[in-house]
Amino acid sequence: MDTTLPNDHTIFNDPLEDPIQRFLMETGDGHILSGLQARMARAALRWQVRETAQKAGVGPGTVVRIERESETPRPNPASLAALRLAFERAGVVFIGKDGVRVPAEGDG
Repeated sequence: MDTTLPNDHTIFNDPLEDPIQRFLMETGDGHILSGLQARMARAALRWQVRETAQKAGVGPGTVVRIERESETPRPNPASLAALRLAFERAGVVFIGKDGVRVPAEGDG
């Protein structure tokens, strides 16, 4: 299964065609992804930083910054959404603001 998202060079005629923009518009409370959730999801999937960055279409430094919850520079909401969508495409389910669930091998 290809979990690669469109990179920054992809041009969409309709914003609703862009999965990241669509996700940002649908996020009600503004919470997209916490650093803890990113660390747990990446560990559960056994993805390295570079692999995670490639699948999300962001730079490796962005993944590290999100996981560390660095305040400066603050991660761009589109980067948070791209990372979350990459994890979701790999089967991760996000629970609230600090939990994740990764289906066991063979689950639905």
